[in-house]
Amino acid sequence: MQFNDTIEKSKTQFMAVNSKAMEYAEENTKAAFAFTRDVLTAKTPENFFALQQSYFKSQQEAALRQAEALSKLYADWLKETAGPAAEAFKPFMPKAA
Repeated sequence: MQFNDTIEKSKTQFMAVNSKAMEYAEENTKAAFAFTRDVLTAKTPENFFALQQSYFKSQQEAALRQAEALSKLYADWLKETAGPAAEAFKPFMPKAA
């Protein structure tokens, strides 16, 4: 793989990771607004705390799922570009191992 190809592939994968992170930020913001809307209609403290508990649980699950997905995207990105990038730089660093 040529150096320019490696850079282009890396940029594309970086944009995919950033796009997914923005997607998650939007998802989390929508969940926060939905929680706020729902909690404002709570009629009793018990109802409020039940909504809060449900929201925290769902956000904890979402954060775990999102972190796993982003970790996989980052790992794939590094795996696919680190080797070719190192090969591309070899001519400029002849003494490197």
